[in-house]
Amino acid sequence: LTEDSDALEVFSACKVDIDELRARLIDYIESELASIVNPNNGADVQPTASFQRVIQRSIIHTQSSG
Repeated sequence: LTEDSDALEVFSACKVDIDELRARLIDYIESELASIVNPNNGADVQPTASFQRVIQRSIIHTQSSG
């Protein structure tokens, strides 16, 4: 969002400090989300049971809708 031209227009209109927002986002991603990042690039990723359930329900809904 900090590089999207439309988002930047909105941020500017709301007087958001883009540099501070970008720095805080980077800090948050690096510190708070580090535990969910898999250091093994190319590792086999598996969807969670919740994600699979949402997909299955959407398929069933689509099929029953015709």
